[in-house]
Amino acid sequence: MGNSEEVVSAAGQSLMDAFASYYAGVIECQPVEPWELDLVGVGSGGNGNLSPCTRAFREVDGWRMFLLLSPYRLVRILVPPQDHADTAEWLRLVRGHGASGLGPLVSIVVNQGQRKAHVQFHDHLGLHFLEPLVLNVAGFINNDAVFLAHEKIIETRDAIMARTGRVCSTQTEISRRELFSPFARLVRQQ
Repeated sequence: MGNSEEVVSAAGQSLMDAFASYYAGVIECQPVEPWELDLVGVGSGGNGNLSPCTRAFREVDGWRMFLLLSPYRLVRILVPPQDHADTAEWLRLVRGHGASGLGPLVSIVVNQGQRKAHVQFHDHLGLHFLEPLVLNVAGFINNDAVFLAHEKIIETRDAIMARTGRVCSTQTEISRRELFSPFARLVRQQ
C-alpha cells in the first residue's frame, strides 16, 4: 500500500497562514525564554533576516502539524484534535503557567509515539503545542538557510541511527516529510 501525498487542504493552509500571520504581527512581543533575551548581546536572539513562514503541513491521527520559522527559532507546531480527551487538562496547565514564554513542557502521544512539547494557548490560534527544533537562528542569512541546517541535523541523526541499528518510525516519518518537501506544503492522507 503506497503513501499518497497531496497539496495542503484549504483548512490546513488557512491554519498555517494564521500562525505565520500572527507571528509576523507580534515579532517585537513574541514570547521568548529569558535565556534567549540574554543571548541578544552575543549575536543571538531575534534575526532580522528571517521572516515568519510555515512548511511541511501534514495530518496524523487527527493532529495537524507543520514547521514554523520565526526570527527567534524554528519549531514544529502540533494542533490536537478538537475532541482530544486531554484538552481540558492542557488548558488548565497553560492558563496556570507563567514562568516560560514557551509554555509548560508536557508529554503527548502522536502517531503512537510519545514526545515532549510545550503547550500553548493564544486567543487567535487556540490550543497548540510547540516543539523547538532550532533555538539559535541568529547566524542565518535567510529562511532557506535555517531549513537547510535543519535538514543537516536530520541527515546526521539518520546516519547515526543507521550506524547503530536504531529505529524510530515516528521521527523517520516526520523527518522524511520535512527533509524531502521543504518547499512544498504536503499532507499525507491516513
